[in-house]
Amino acid sequence: MRKGLKMFKSFLFVPLLALVLVGCDPIVDPTDTTTPPDTTIEDVSILAGWQDTQDSVYDPVVTDGVLHMNFDKAGADWASAKKSLAAVSADLAEMKTLGFELEMKDYEGSGIMAMILKIEFNDIATNPTREVKFKATASKKAYEWDVSEYDLTDALQMLLFIDPGVGTTSGDAVFTVFSFSATSAVTDPIVVAPVVVTKNVYESGDPFDVNKNFYDGGDFVYDIETAEGVTTINYTKYGPEWANAYMIAEGVEALDYLNAKIKGPAGKTALLKIEGGSGPALEKNITFDGSVQDVTFPFGTKETKTGEQTFRLFAEQGSAAASIGVIEISLLEYSSTALVSVVDPDPIVHNVYESGDPFDVNKNFYDGGEDVYEITTAGGVTTLNYEKEGKEWANAYMIAEGVESFAYVNAKIKGPSGKTAMLKIEGGDALEHVVSFTGDVQDVTLAFGSKATKTGEQKFLVFAEQGVGAAVSGKIEISLLEYSSTALVQVVDHKNYYVGMNPWDKEWHIGKFVDGGDGHYNVDLNIISWADQAPGSWSTVKALLDTSYRAVFTKFAASITAEQEMKILVKVGGAVNIETILEFSAGNLTQVAALDLSAKSDADLRGVNEILFFPLFDGANPGTGGFRIDYAKFHAPKAAAIGEDAAPYIIGPTAYAIELGAGGTEISWESKGEWEAFGLPLDAAVDYSAVTKVEVELKARSISELMVKLNDSQEYKLAVSADDGAVLKVIATVTTPINAAAKPFISLFPDGGSSAAGHLTIVSLKLIV
Repeated sequence: MRKGLKMFKSFLFVPLLALVLVGCDPIVDPTDTTTPPDTTIEDVSILAGWQDTQDSVYDPVVTDGVLHMNFDKAGADWASAKKSLAAVSADLAEMKTLGFELEMKDYEGSGIMAMILKIEFNDIATNPTREVKFKATASKKAYEWDVSEYDLTDALQMLLFIDPGVGTTSGDAVFTVFSFSATSAVTDPIVVAPVVVTKNVYESGDPFDVNKNFYDGGDFVYDIETAEGVTTINYTKYGPEWANAYMIAEGVEALDYLNAKIKGPAGKTALLKIEGGSGPALEKNITFDGSVQDVTFPFGTKETKTGEQTFRLFAEQGSAAASIGVIEISLLEYSSTALVSVVDPDPIVHNVYESGDPFDVNKNFYDGGEDVYEITTAGGVTTLNYEKEGKEWANAYMIAEGVESFAYVNAKIKGPSGKTAMLKIEGGDALEHVVSFTGDVQDVTLAFGSKATKTGEQKFLVFAEQGVGAAVSGKIEISLLEYSSTALVQVVDHKNYYVGMNPWDKEWHIGKFVDGGDGHYNVDLNIISWADQAPGSWSTVKALLDTSYRAVFTKFAASITAEQEMKILVKVGGAVNIETILEFSAGNLTQVAALDLSAKSDADLRGVNEILFFPLFDGANPGTGGFRIDYAKFHAPKAAAIGEDAAPYIIGPTAYAIELGAGGTEISWESKGEWEAFGLPLDAAVDYSAVTKVEVELKARSISELMVKLNDSQEYKLAVSADDGAVLKVIATVTTPINAAAKPFISLFPDGGSSAAGHLTIVSLKLIV
């Protein structure tokens, strides 16, 4: 018995000892100097996970830990590859640099191996897009970008552009290292960074020397050096027509002239330009004769002389042809004395409305600055004789003021048969109309009253053979141009208007389409066709959108059926700027463009003003063809999430005016139908059955009751008191679980069946578990 008892005590001691050890704090040996494991993240690789942005240009492949960014631009000038950073953004908090080892293999084409890296953020108001541009080489080199000042925890994605603006290159960009780092991911790197510009700031003296601190405009066309008072600009053009070198001066408003001595290759040209602030820029085209030539700008005539004044030099302006040259500037100075006698240009005369209807504005036309138009007005007819080459968007213009009370601009215009012109009214927003000339006088009316901004200067422009860079000439005659309250021809409003929708509806369909302004397409409702056009064009078909509230949608989709094999680029415009490419092949001629807008801000979505279709962007597309837009729609409105404020997602039909304000969602109505509701979308895939309360904070304004209706069945009438705007909290206690799979919405009825006008503010609306 004693032996058995002793064994029992032993067995009992073991678990008790274990229990004591588990239940106590660990014993620390004060002599132990072992360092705990370091869990700090030092590097975050972004070699994997790259995708083509649906331009079918990039084929990213990771092999044995090496990223091969294979690419073939094939006419897609600004194609990009993208890498989502959402999954790793939390790990980027301590990252200071982005390092990469890169070499360009199998490179072909007319580019210069230029690259742009761009980081986009979720909150663009706080974190604007950051980018760097640099040149790669055929040999492996290390590069590093200092990103320590950016909030990378908010990073959305990275974009990579190879040879931006050039559509004729191909190759394999090979990355052996591509990593964010808390220190440095590469050894002995070439530092890439945004350009830090040194300005020439005036302090005293006359003249003021500004022949220094020149920079390439970002296309790597110009190699610039200033030595012994001479700025030498070597240029190598490889595609970008409007590549420029520039210098910025500041504080020069007291000086009247900008003088230059400049020398360039005989027979070649350059455009010199001063821009800054409001009003037109000053421009001079110079044809070089091989010797030093004197130039003077009448800077004192510039509308805005304060602030930054940027001097730009465009070598062989407007030409995309490969070319080289050297330009030397031996003098560049702001001065109170002109180097060359300057005849001040006649002031621009505006057509200012005083009285009468219609108001004749068929006078005071001017060349837009490129010396393309010879203009005369006689006998009530304005004649525009034009001759241009390489100046695709040269224009003639007229400025009117005080015309905000008129609804229309009427014109009678005649031009060469078979040619086109774009008519445009600028001032705030813009109106455009393309005329395809028949050789006879044609009547045109622009719906000026639909313009958002009608006050102030309104600039009427004529672009003869818009977008054409070849050598062309012709004559346009305008025998009538007037602002009027009466339309000369019936105006078709091509805008698509968002008029609201019921909380149970999920889509806003777009049904009106127009030629984008180049006159290349025949648009018959949803049928688009073209004939004898040149592929490789960025001409568009558009759906124009009005400015109504539409920030609730998270997706856009368009179904297109093509008549033939081709590619079409579909883009949501404005600040959203998301696009995709559809490829149509035999037996597969119907495709759907699906664009995700969910990561875009409310401000971006509100700024969407057009949907664009590019039928001819691909150089292999047919010059004659057509397609049908089966549907185009915004859909998938933002849905309430449990525990989060859903007030910004409230939607309603036409009766309700719904706007997001600083203090919540403002809802007002002049009248409404009996039991007409606004409300809130729910996600049919989410289980809301655990929700026990619907909590609403509101300013009742004019109402005394807000009824919440769940499952399109259960009604919860919440009494409120109309008062001076104090925030009230009311709660509907849920008695029947919410079944969003069957009824994916919540309906809200202000003052029940009353049709009287009203107003309230929903400060917050939450579903509480």
